Amino acid sequence: MRTCSCRFTPNKLPDKDKLAIKFQKKLRKIGHHILCFLHYNDVPPDNNGSERAIRTIKVKQKVSGGFRSLDRADGLAVLRSVTDTTIKSGNDVFYALSLIANFAAE
Repeated sequence: MRTCSCRFTPNKLPDKDKLAIKFQKKLRKIGHHILCFLHYNDVPPDNNGSERAIRTIKVKQKVSGGFRSLDRADGLAVLRSVTDTTIKSGNDVFYALSLIANFAAE
């Protein structure tokens, strides 16, 4: 995991606010990871990529009223996982799927 050189040091809070103290301790512990995206262009500021990855399956589920079997849902999940991973890594989707098909045929 990448670490950032910046440090987040919040001011000390009054002892009476337990949630704020707990949050402050957490910020001191992991604060250097929070604004890492400002220092590294390849680190996204949010998790929208993960949310976009599951959106197609959720839309399919809403449009068709769900899946007829658990096996088909699992199959689509595996197919989308392979497709999305291949696209994110910059490789050819058709080539990756053909490798899987050839491996399964053996």
